[in-house]
Amino acid sequence: MAGFLDNSGDIILDAVITDVGRQRLSQGNFSIEKFALGDDEIQYNLYNKNHPSGSAYYDLEILQSPVFQGMTQANANINYGLLTLTNTELLYLPTIVNNQKKDSLSAGGLQLSGSGLCVVCVNGQTYTTVTTPNADSTYSSSPNTYTTADDRNAKGIVLESGLNTTDVRGTEANQIQLLHNHGLMDSSFAVYCDSRFFTSVLGPAASNNAFANNTQGSTITWGPRVFVTSQTSTLQLANYNTFYIAGVVDKVYYRAGNQVVDTAISALAGPRGYATFLNFGVDASLSNLSGTGKDDKWTKYGSSISIGGVTYDYIDTMVYVVGEASSATIQLSVRLLRLP
Repeated sequence: MAGFLDNSGDIILDAVITDVGRQRLSQGNFSIEKFALGDDEIQYNLYNKNHPSGSAYYDLEILQSPVFQGMTQANANINYGLLTLTNTELLYLPTIVNNQKKDSLSAGGLQLSGSGLCVVCVNGQTYTTVTTPNADSTYSSSPNTYTTADDRNAKGIVLESGLNTTDVRGTEANQIQLLHNHGLMDSSFAVYCDSRFFTSVLGPAASNNAFANNTQGSTITWGPRVFVTSQTSTLQLANYNTFYIAGVVDKVYYRAGNQVVDTAISALAGPRGYATFLNFGVDASLSNLSGTGKDDKWTKYGSSISIGGVTYDYIDTMVYVVGEASSATIQLSVRLLRLP
């Protein structure tokens, strides 16, 4: 069981050897070939440049933050790994954000519900029932809250990769200077999904897509999308598969003469790199219609919830998306929903 270590003194290293490590140690062939560093437990907003005792105390609270104990579980992965960057000229690093802007969603976005979940109806029957006028407003307050197996091409999650800062405007020149010239344009994304629930991932094809704006507003067109199959996972989480989807150059730019500001279309405040469209292929065993029996995964991994007086089965899972070039990461909370 993992816990925190008191870091009020000096913790140099807390290491725990796994069962495999202990076996190799007993055999005399234990060696460390690589390691990763992370800062998941650190809150950088504790940095206080106004500390009354001076600069030596600015980061004191950070340095004394409790740190995680060493963990032996294979799926106890670092969510926010530290990077080694040789380019000393970088002033900003990209992030990935979920675009919930109306103009962007009109082209087929999947809006998050008020609960912060991305809800995926596993069949059309569930979608029709939950989006009736009597459904709970948390789940049906906006179009495209749900997706179905019959309508995946019309709805999905819109993600953008770029600089989410107001320090520099989202101009084309800044896109080139701060992202393109530094090799931080995420032309593709790795999507990590639980193989118990998802068999494929839907993403944009390499052509016939546009994510841009003009002086009047947006020009967003998601052309043909394709399902991609999994490849060998590089994420040390049990049951997770890796899927690679393409990105589209994000041409939402700041222009002084725009009638609609760029931030009304893009979820990023600064220069944008790439955008992508994401949806899921749900395991067929989870898509049975109401009254036809259900897979035991719904009982083993899920629970039930009432929406508008109707009870539904649901399973919550996490999906991780990582930018190919920037290594920026976003975690998406996904809820599978089924009418029992």
